[in-house]
Amino acid sequence: MAAFALFPDLPDPAYGAAELAEGYGFVAVFICACTIRAGEHAHGLHSVLHTFVEQVERLLTVAVLLLLGGAVARGLFDALTPLDIVFAAGLLLILRPLAGWVALTPGKTGPRERGAIAFFGVRGVGSLFYIAYALENGDFAQADRLWAIASLVVIGSVLVHGIAATPAMTLLDRARRRRALRRGDPSAEVDTPV
Repeated sequence: MAAFALFPDLPDPAYGAAELAEGYGFVAVFICACTIRAGEHAHGLHSVLHTFVEQVERLLTVAVLLLLGGAVARGLFDALTPLDIVFAAGLLLILRPLAGWVALTPGKTGPRERGAIAFFGVRGVGSLFYIAYALENGDFAQADRLWAIASLVVIGSVLVHGIAATPAMTLLDRARRRRALRRGDPSAEVDTPV
């Protein structure tokens, strides 16, 4: 992290070199960042910078969600059809949880935890970047509709997180506590998979 803190533009040459070689610059930056992190993981600034980056990420997420709310107020969802709404609901309530469940199956979590993680997934704010990138670099017939569908999925995900995450986590914590008590080790509550 010290190298990155002193030279924050360090991944830029990786991006440029990959693009010059007609490679994928985003992958090059990702590999560069992973390499830097692996080399500087034990450095004292690591946790400080990590905390800072998490705070900045949260602030930017709030800004994006505020802008998204403004876009909805200005008619972003006007391009949606009833089929689009059904598609977004299916993506949120069926496809994402199923894909998450399959991806987490070989993990060390219990089935309830795996189900919660799979159901809630990520909020999907990053998908707005990919839609913007695709629409900027490609030719799509119904760009407004694509924006509306992606935004509906993100807003639906945020609503699902906001409404259901706390009760779901409370239920998981209770189940974890009961299992730890049954095992006779209440101090192992945090590490008990459910």
